[in-house]
Parts: sequence; structure tokens; C-alpha cells
Amino acid sequence: MSTALPSIDTGRRRLEAGVLVVGDSKLCDLHIRAWNLSGVRAERLSEKRGFRNSAVDTFVDICESNNQARANLIEKAIRSRMKTILVGPISSNFKFSEYVLSEAKKRKDRIVLLNPMTHHPLLTNALTAISNGSIGIPRILRIESKNLDKDLSGYSLFQGLFDGISALEILLGRIRTKKLFSRKVMTDNSIFYVSLLDLEDGSVCHLVSGTSSLENKLEFSVNGTGGLITFNKSDALSSSFRSGLLRSTNQVELLFHTFFGFLKNGTDDQSHDLYRVANMIEKSAS
Repeated sequence: MSTALPSIDTGRRRLEAGVLVVGDSKLCDLHIRAWNLSGVRAERLSEKRGFRNSAVDTFVDICESNNQARANLIEKAIRSRMKTILVGPISSNFKFSEYVLSEAKKRKDRIVLLNPMTHHPLLTNALTAISNGSIGIPRILRIESKNLDKDLSGYSLFQGLFDGISALEILLGRIRTKKLFSRKVMTDNSIFYVSLLDLEDGSVCHLVSGTSSLENKLEFSVNGTGGLITFNKSDALSSSFRSGLLRSTNQVELLFHTFFGFLKNGTDDQSHDLYRVANMIEKSAS
């Protein structure tokens, strides 16, 4: 399959090179399906072809959930002539994430940071309600975010935390913490943080975030000075009651929203605050 693409006029962005995906096999398949739905051809980056032998300006999408393997692929991609796409958190390693964020600022045309939470329909609908003044000023938030992973890996735990903090940032804007308390909970089928964030604007957030071998979940409620909104429609059924096809379809749908948003509006520009607050929660729970 050729990675060459016809010119796609997307308003702010014109994508003329193909997308290559590399990393975990199952994750690569999901990303390829989402890119294809977005109107972009995608294929795997073969070991034989490698980063150095790929065409200049070709996009490479890093699809890896193992922390060390992900970091190695990111390093190779940044050193290559290719443009790098990172979906979700860069890494659970705070210093490495800071390094990549710094590189992304210096090389905006070469490193693309995408955050699926920015494109999540539940969050965009809630933000519209808040912006319209439907509930007044948000004061009390409860967010539960869990990332499905049968291995309960360290990166998956961080991704659930990152997604929860992203939801908070989307709903309230920049996160300025006054106090923060967190503890880590481990069960037979999940690992997660239970955190309480007291913010400088007077609002409070109860955040439950991590990884589960049974469910993918995003649920939240926002209590404001003039009302309450609750979003609990989530991908949260027991894996024994749902098919892997349905679960992967939901993941592809969110990736499609993310890639389509990138084609239309460009990079999501992940903030340093997301990683700073995540690091604070991890330290508080240790």
C-alpha cells in the first residue's frame, strides 16, 4: 500500500504525505482504522524500512503503551526526518515528557501532540453547557476515568490519570491547585488514584483515575452555582458482557474524532500543567 496521498484541503492544514504507524500491534490496527475513516491512508512502518529510510515529511504515529518501548520509538522518530504524532500522554516519566514538550515547542512543524479527551463528545457537550451558563459557575466536580488494560501497565495507569486531569482542564480551564491529596488503590482488577484537588478559583475536584482490566470509563458531574450536569454514559460494561469488537469500535470512534480534529485544526498543544498535576498526584500517593 502506498502512503502517498492526494492533497486534502482541510482549511488550516494540508496533509500531503502519508501516515505510518509503529508500535503495539493491536493499537496500530485501531489507529489505522481511525486514520482510514478520517480519509487518510495509513500503514505500518516495517522494521526493514525503519525511520531513516522513510520519506521526508512523512508522519509517523507512535502506537506503543510500554513505557520504555514508547520512549525509544519517540527518540528515534524525533531524530529522524519524519514528523512525529503522539496521541495521549507522552510518557509516565515526568522528565521525559518535559523534554518532548520542550522539543514540540521548538519544532511545532515536526512534533504533533494530540489529546483524545479534547475531542471526546461527552466533554465537548459539557463544556458547551458550562459556557452557556446553564449551571452558573462550576464549584464541585467529580471525575472518574479508567483506561482498559488487561495487564494493568504503568503507562495505562498514567493514561487514566492523564485523561482525568485533561477532563478537568477542559471543563475548568487552566488548573491552579491550592491543595492536593491523593492515595493509590490496588484491587484484583484495577489500579487507580483517588485524589482531592482544592483549586485556587474556589472549586473542588474529586478525581478517581487509573486503569482497569474490566472497563473503559469516563464519568463526571459538575455542580455549579445554578445547577448540575451529569454525564455517565460511558464505556463501562464488564468485559464478559461485551465483545472485543464493540470495545474497539468505541476506541476507534474517539480516535477518529481526534484525527479529524487534527486535520481540520492542527495540533492540540498539550499543556505542561497536565503533567505537572499528574506528577503532584503521583508524589502525594507515594
